[in-house]
Amino acid sequence: MDANDRSAEDFWATARTLLTRFAARGHISVGLHLARLTNLGEHPVPIERLAQEVGRPAEETATLAQQGPGGHWVRLNDGQITLDLSQHTGMLRRRLRIGQRSFPVSGCAPDVLLWAAVLDEPLTIEETCPATGAPIRVDLTPDGVASLDPAEAVVGYPALPAFEEIAAMPSEEIDATICTQGPLFASAEAASTWVADHPGVHVFGVRDAYDHLREIARALLEAVSPTPQ
Repeated sequence: MDANDRSAEDFWATARTLLTRFAARGHISVGLHLARLTNLGEHPVPIERLAQEVGRPAEETATLAQQGPGGHWVRLNDGQITLDLSQHTGMLRRRLRIGQRSFPVSGCAPDVLLWAAVLDEPLTIEETCPATGAPIRVDLTPDGVASLDPAEAVVGYPALPAFEEIAAMPSEEIDATICTQGPLFASAEAASTWVADHPGVHVFGVRDAYDHLREIARALLEAVSPTPQ
């Protein structure tokens, strides 16, 4: 195993540990279950149903959804909860397509890959490479990357902060700082300047990143799913 392989393994092990620790607090896992149940904001669901999925009281579940990363997207009304992705906190660098819906979103590409991993239907990302201006299209299914154009496209990951550091951040700060640093690039070469300008960041092929994130997403969902009676 060469140094690059070890670096990648270390990154994914650290990322999984960080996300798992957040899952124990509830924020990320509640958010993923909410994305899955509402099909990323297509329709609301009863807060009681979400609470049952995550094995927590309804009031606590609602609080976790609103206080976690992406909490500004959460909408509660008359016992129903959903996501409103029309609320933006940063650059609208990408458009998502799910079924008949098409809408721009802010945030980072890694988050979108994590969402796609928990949905029951395909999701398409359309983005423009910030370095070359080339269009990028990624078709994702629950089973993997269905198509990728260009095939060399990569996803950027910000340097992973210590758990204690990120745990102390309000969701708005996480979205405004960490989540703005996760673009798609047409190739690793296209990402080279961004990498040089952001010490500690990582770049992975989209297919490789999605494979890792599908495994992580399954673990995060199962970590809070109620035990069958």
